[in-house]
Amino acid sequence: MKSSIDAIKEAEIRAIVSVGGSLRTAAKHVGCTVSAIRVRADRSREFAQRLKRAESDFEVILLSNIQQAGKKSWNASAWLLERIFPERFAKRRPGTIPVEELNDVFEHLATIITHEVADPERCERLLDRVTKLLANLAAEPKRKKKRK
Repeated sequence: MKSSIDAIKEAEIRAIVSVGGSLRTAAKHVGCTVSAIRVRADRSREFAQRLKRAESDFEVILLSNIQQAGKKSWNASAWLLERIFPERFAKRRPGTIPVEELNDVFEHLATIITHEVADPERCERLLDRVTKLLANLAAEPKRKKKRK
């Protein structure tokens, strides 16, 4: 299913991608392969830019739709905030702390250690241990609670 991609096929590919279609769907529609589209994009900077624009147009349209829906219902706005800024707006389990807040606690703790420990070597060791503890906490996978 290999064919050359002319200007008409390029426009069809961009049109499909601009409504959320995949490159696979676009390739099937115009009668070529996904790799043929990628090769064309590699060879034609203009086509590559238009293709990227088509992909981002789709995202912008959907975000605009959600924003418009948010004017009528707060749920749409809340949904968008949760997905775009999960650290600040996503639902959290009780008793959990976001990494950003944990970093703030660590910075405060580091300031206390620096001010309270006079021995520079001991201070450095303490800061190193706290840094490692924080790194381990951030890297630790989420644990599942066992049912009792």
